[in-house]
Amino acid sequence: MRRNFKLILIIRLLLAFFSASSFADTSLDVECLFKDISTQELSETIGRNDVILLDARPKVFYELGHINTALNLSPLNFKEEYENLKKHIDFSKYEMVILYCSSFSCEDSDKLAKLLAAQNLEKIYIYKGGWDEWHSKKEDSK
Repeated sequence: MRRNFKLILIIRLLLAFFSASSFADTSLDVECLFKDISTQELSETIGRNDVILLDARPKVFYELGHINTALNLSPLNFKEEYENLKKHIDFSKYEMVILYCSSFSCEDSDKLAKLLAAQNLEKIYIYKGGWDEWHSKKEDSK
């Protein structure tokens, strides 16, 4: 148990260092640090009071369309946007923090997950299919 605590502490310190220094290094394996969530699981969580959904895409893409209830928080302007959100939102009250970006090939949600973990947020989930998958599945169900 103590060994796991040390490992978690080291990982958090590394995340803080890498997120503060540069976004260019994405060598940390986010697959190991954060949980993936499926389209079905995401559908079941939307609207719950204990879940916050964050769109990691740049604001211009968010404004063109986003998943219902999602707020925009891009890693590009993280510090300023996160501070503004914290004025209105108590992140500690959420059981799940779900992130998404454009698609499987987009890395913005992974980058945002690292930044949020460095802020001591836990229970971070990533919807890998992102807006593209969500939008196409919702269109298919019409």
